[in-house]
Amino acid sequence: MEQLQSNKNERINVALAVGAIGAAVFVTLITIAGEEISWLKPWLKDQHYHHWIGKGIWAGITFVIATILGYLFSKKATADTLARAILVLSYTLILGTLAISGFFVLHFLKIIQ
Repeated sequence: MEQLQSNKNERINVALAVGAIGAAVFVTLITIAGEEISWLKPWLKDQHYHHWIGKGIWAGITFVIATILGYLFSKKATADTLARAILVLSYTLILGTLAISGFFVLHFLKIIQ
């Protein structure tokens, strides 16, 4: 019985990590896309009062969907699976931060218009 509870907790934690990965990737992509696609940022602003509120709403939706999918596909989650999911999340956050920062630095330096 304790093993089943442990597996359920690991499934939930893996699913939450998957959801966080999905949301981080989404925020990275929509932030860069909002600067490059002329209609995207105004559309987010028109629909959600401010483009960052829109990004937050859609990131939340992405998180929920990715978490549900992560839970459904992590039936054999173990402590190792959770450790790998957290490692992937860490790398995703670092790469997302570098991507957004790099984009805006290049944009500021006029390397990217």
